[in-house]
Amino acid sequence: MSKTKQGLPKPWEQHQDAFQRAIISRAERALLSGLMIEPNALSRIVDLVSPADFSNDDHGEVFAAILALSDDGIAPEPETLMNALNDRRKRELIVSLFADATTAANATHDAKCIQAAGARRRLSTFGGRLAEREDGRHPAELIEWTRVELDARAVDEPMIETRSPPRRALIPSEEEIARGRLAPRCIVDRYLYADVAQVVGPSGTGKTTLLLYEAAMIALGAPLWGLRIEQPGWTLFVTAEDRRERLLARLREIVAALKLSEAQRRRVFDSVIIWDLCGSSLKLTPLIQGNVVLTRLADDLGRAYRDDRPAVVTFDPLVSFGASEQAVNDNEQALITSARRIVRTLDCCVRFVHHTGQANVRATTLDPYSGRGGSALADGSCMTTVLQAWNPDDESHRRPPPGCKPDPESSLMILTRAKLSDAPPHLPEFWIKRTGYAFERFVELKRSPEEAAADQADQLEH
Repeated sequence: MSKTKQGLPKPWEQHQDAFQRAIISRAERALLSGLMIEPNALSRIVDLVSPADFSNDDHGEVFAAILALSDDGIAPEPETLMNALNDRRKRELIVSLFADATTAANATHDAKCIQAAGARRRLSTFGGRLAEREDGRHPAELIEWTRVELDARAVDEPMIETRSPPRRALIPSEEEIARGRLAPRCIVDRYLYADVAQVVGPSGTGKTTLLLYEAAMIALGAPLWGLRIEQPGWTLFVTAEDRRERLLARLREIVAALKLSEAQRRRVFDSVIIWDLCGSSLKLTPLIQGNVVLTRLADDLGRAYRDDRPAVVTFDPLVSFGASEQAVNDNEQALITSARRIVRTLDCCVRFVHHTGQANVRATTLDPYSGRGGSALADGSCMTTVLQAWNPDDESHRRPPPGCKPDPESSLMILTRAKLSDAPPHLPEFWIKRTGYAFERFVELKRSPEEAAADQADQLEH
């Protein structure tokens, strides 16, 4: 707003502001009074305006009461509204509104005016907050704060349904009942499903390279770790740690080690799609004013690929796509929510590459809670794969299965399907032998307690 030298608004701008406020107040009153006499008009405007858009708090509360009554199938008659609000000032307001009631013919126009005015107020408030922060901070910091704040505001209302739907809207049709699935779409038998997954392992285990190998096998439809590929497809690999050129070089070496035909080679490079976000601030869940919020990223991915759906979307590493670890479980739960939004739209597997906690590295744990941080990620993931590098000198004294012989040119790791919600329990562990960019799989043999104790004694003896 322009100001005079004394810092006060120009007189004509004061009148203009008052005029605009009067127009919006009139639109709010007209909309509310119209809904009292024509409740069916609510269906035309319910997606256009929310209680937060009203400039007058009392008007917003009356509109919220009308929405609540509508959800229960009750017409917003004056007496019903007064009973619902039970406030003397609002009772007088409702009487006044009903006295002005004429028609709801202009309900759509009024709702759009109210919504636009609400958006302008929020932007004005945002601009004021931005001005307050402009106190010598570096421009890059201000730009980043602005981007995150705008992302949060852009997705806040579309992503959150604040009103519970009426019961009748949730009653399933016979078609919906018949269409229901007992389990999500299976991509790799007893390994990957169209749901949320985490891959946990210590730094230096080779998680990223192993997942590129898995993506190549899923593209080819070839058995992965001896497991059948139920539905081959392409993988979107979203990286914020290793540059695209480096991952492509690793994929090139994996393809060479597989000794593929030219057609198979081309299929792999057409199907393992690498999106490089290294150095970018793009996240799924930033922290704003102490609150973990969702950005547009999950929904943007859904829109971008819903006509060409991937089998797997991998985020590597998880820490680069989440909020500060000051709000560990809130952050992890928000990441799970973002992943489920992608799963719901694309019917694919969403995998987070996560690091093992330091204590778990030392203890070589292989359970679903091996990851660093809180428990929300492990609880919310339907699949947890845990990797641990094998060291013959570690305290577990585990021995590789027959045929899996360590040698100086290779490394060994244990791959455990620690959690698979849609597969049988007690699945055997895999031992993965990596030689350069070639991978071999060996299956952990089931041993009795006596055999395990004998193996440990034999290790200690030697």
